[in-house]
Amino acid sequence: LATAGISVWVFKGCGVAHLPEVYPEPEYRRLGDLDLLVRPQDMPAVLRAAESAGFHFPHSDPEVRNFFLKESYETATVHPQHGLVEWHHALYRMPDAWTDRARNRAVPCTVFGRPLRILSPPDLFLALAIHLVGSLGKMLWAWLWDLRGLARRMRREDWESLVNDALEHREQLSVCLALHALRDLWHVLPTAAAAPLASMESRLSMLERRALGVAAARGYAGTALSEPLAVARRLSGGRSRGNRSWLRGLWGHPGEVCMDLGVRSDGRFFWLHRCRHSVRLAGLALGYGQARASRHRSRGRTP
Repeated sequence: LATAGISVWVFKGCGVAHLPEVYPEPEYRRLGDLDLLVRPQDMPAVLRAAESAGFHFPHSDPEVRNFFLKESYETATVHPQHGLVEWHHALYRMPDAWTDRARNRAVPCTVFGRPLRILSPPDLFLALAIHLVGSLGKMLWAWLWDLRGLARRMRREDWESLVNDALEHREQLSVCLALHALRDLWHVLPTAAAAPLASMESRLSMLERRALGVAAARGYAGTALSEPLAVARRLSGGRSRGNRSWLRGLWGHPGEVCMDLGVRSDGRFFWLHRCRHSVRLAGLALGYGQARASRHRSRGRTP
């Protein structure tokens, strides 16, 4: 990548491990994979470089590859000896403009003996909080430890930057859940985080407050919590993943369907699912229309 002139930013577990004052040594942070951030326009060159180094895309279906490049925020490659590397061309559902600012605010560091850049603490905290909400129950304790180390390192201006970004992009639920989990599970909440937390809590919608209460009651653990949290955030004005429309989210990208069902896009099971899904969506639309017409009739109006 360096030979090709491609810039790379480190974040998530590897990024936190190499930030001073979070871990005594980077080796203390166990890594399940390596997450790297690149520019969207560099993705084709990045994948060519990865393939030349022995990495390969784990899915053979071209629709799955197309989904990762067009609508997802990452593309994974696997090496038989070195494991999994995830190439992020966006930071989850955050807009491209924010991701560009995060790249510009990154701090220099040395990773594996090479000079690289790591996302700044507030940007890294926000990215980890968003990831935590979408992946509750997988590596909860490791990610909470990362967030704890970041929270203890952040200064007043870092908290102000985090609050401004979270409120601007409707991600206060993600940050509030991360801070609540640190407070309720580990009784860790830096003094500097108290005022920012109160500020974001005051901007939560009723649905978000209810979802946060359910998560707290269940100990912030369990993959089943991610869906109601996502629905509450989405209905409260939050962004969807990538640039997809609401209708696209209902219909689903063919590659996403193939991954979820473990089928190929050229097989009959894929098209059988598409037909069933179409009937289900038509039924939902018909039911919504009938319910709306019934409400109008009960009010004495013409639908």
